[in-house]
Amino acid sequence: MLFRGVLIGLFIGNSLFVDWLVILISTFLFWIIHIPQYRGATGVLIVVFVNGLIFALLFYFTGSLIPPILAHVIYNISIGIILARKYKN
Repeated sequence: MLFRGVLIGLFIGNSLFVDWLVILISTFLFWIIHIPQYRGATGVLIVVFVNGLIFALLFYFTGSLIPPILAHVIYNISIGIILARKYKN
């Protein structure tokens, strides 16, 4: 909600350049807060950055927080299922 609802929601609409700048800043901040969680896992951090960009674009194009929230929940559940199966035994 912070990155999409507040940051993007408050600062988009002035120009296409500003919109993309705000989207990229939001994505970068989303990525930064995940670095401690995935420290040393470069591939995962790339996925987190791409996901952050997708979530930001979902909000930008729909104007609603519901699509990025649902996408984030679906992603987290999918990763949880994959990791649970991988480390089950």
